[in-house]
Amino acid sequence: MKKKGTILCNLLIWTLTLVLLLPLSGCREEAAKEESSDSSQPAQEGDESSTSDEEPIIDGGFHDHTDPEAPKEIKSKDIVEFSATFYIYDDYSNFQGARYQYEISSADGVYILSEKKRYGIETEISGSVLEDVQALIEKNNLGLLNGNHSYTDALPPEYQPCYLDVTYASGETLSFSSDGDPDAKWAKDFRKYFNAVFTKAGFEETALNEADLTIDYFTIEFNDGPLAYNYGTIRFEDRARLFCSVQDMEKKDQGSIRFASLEGGFLEQLSELIEELDMQEFSRHEEYPDHTPEGYVDIYISYMGERRLYFSFGPGNIPEKWDEMLARLKPFMDTYIEEYLEAESLEELEEQIDKGSQ
Repeated sequence: MKKKGTILCNLLIWTLTLVLLLPLSGCREEAAKEESSDSSQPAQEGDESSTSDEEPIIDGGFHDHTDPEAPKEIKSKDIVEFSATFYIYDDYSNFQGARYQYEISSADGVYILSEKKRYGIETEISGSVLEDVQALIEKNNLGLLNGNHSYTDALPPEYQPCYLDVTYASGETLSFSSDGDPDAKWAKDFRKYFNAVFTKAGFEETALNEADLTIDYFTIEFNDGPLAYNYGTIRFEDRARLFCSVQDMEKKDQGSIRFASLEGGFLEQLSELIEELDMQEFSRHEEYPDHTPEGYVDIYISYMGERRLYFSFGPGNIPEKWDEMLARLKPFMDTYIEEYLEAESLEELEEQIDKGSQ
């Protein structure tokens, strides 16, 4: 009888315990639901089209939502909507940059180009801008990236996701997203083009200022087989001059050097040529190559403002485009030196400077 009473007592205690715990369990369940509903992936900086609204952020976590069936060739060339978001470095040596969001939309038959991240500006554009944008898409083979969508969590601003979304009149779409590359060629091309459109429309904030287009000093070094060429500016007591030295690396002789006046607007013309050749494309690519007959390119250009242009390539890595650039640069500098030649040796130049100071 005593044993039976003990059992009934235990059952009563157990029942009361369940009654007390059930509300707490329900609270925990509701809290879990709320936590789950709030744990969706927050948009990273500039993320206007997050591809995974239910995935939590994990430092270094990688997410891939690529569509393997997405076509890699877009037949239409008639753009009706465009959006590109990316972080890109400025043309400076301190690796500063900004995030840009360029969009093209239409209303009542009028196309509007806007930049919504760095400048917050917009302007009406003609159909020729859409044609130019399509040409940049084709130039950079961006169709091959269609359907690629992946990103890594918690990266620094310059490596956070970049996006491209294009809609065509045919209904075709070109869309991709990936971790950012602050030196991406396609992004540089779009920024340069769109900023030129805004500048032409009268927006001063998108234009390079005069100081960042005025060269202060430079060196351009490269080889042609065993011959090492070095063009640049050098400052003497009276003024700066243009020089060109040539040395045979196999003979290891002193080589030759010539000096020319900087009169005649040489630096201004060089600056224009650099912009025309789009040498900024290679900026900050540095390999610190040895200067050997096997091949090297070593460039450093400093402007009056904060802008810097520098890059270097070693054997086997020199891009084909460099040959095209050199075919324009070398004749331009050689012709100028011949026209404004002052001395064909350092001794001769020093004598001229001494006579001029007397």
